[in-house]
Amino acid sequence: MLNTKPILKFVLVFFLAYGILIAISPVFRNQTGNYLAFLGNHFLSSPVKNSFVSFYRNKEKFDIEIRVGNIKQEVNGTVQRYHEKLSSYDFLYMPVALLAALILASPVSTKRKLFSFAISLFFVHLMTLSRMYLQILHIGTSHLSLDLISSNESTQRFINLMHAYFVSYGAVKLFVVIFIWLAVTFRKEDLALVRSESGS
Repeated sequence: MLNTKPILKFVLVFFLAYGILIAISPVFRNQTGNYLAFLGNHFLSSPVKNSFVSFYRNKEKFDIEIRVGNIKQEVNGTVQRYHEKLSSYDFLYMPVALLAALILASPVSTKRKLFSFAISLFFVHLMTLSRMYLQILHIGTSHLSLDLISSNESTQRFINLMHAYFVSYGAVKLFVVIFIWLAVTFRKEDLALVRSESGS
């Protein structure tokens, strides 16, 4: 027979924690934006051959601006660059808030929660950097004059499809976070916490 107490406790703690983290998100807006720009400049400054990529902060809703250029197109010491904007809230804060709330509500020991959060946070960072990388590739396909992306139609279609699913559609990142949480946090024996023998 299903033991509903752990499930109800999980649901209550999760929604309370997630609600609080979302409510206080404006407090961490500057830190989140600065950190995401740092990640981009540190790991994605030249993700494609001959590319020149930089990330800048602004005070708009989409608070990160990505500027992409081709170093081989330098003229008189300047490089023409195209840019797009993204939201640090969407790319980083929301996934981390969801992960933190899920792990905090998980019916496992504090030690395992800390371990799971550290490992899961690493994978969330990989997801975030991958989405930023797709954003850069999308700029390349949107501005073929940059000459960074193959003009092959199949390549462009694949990049645009990946960008649509993993960047434009916000729900996908949430499903990825939930998968990471489940894969890292739980073990088979944890099923005993939500199941009990009939008549026990």
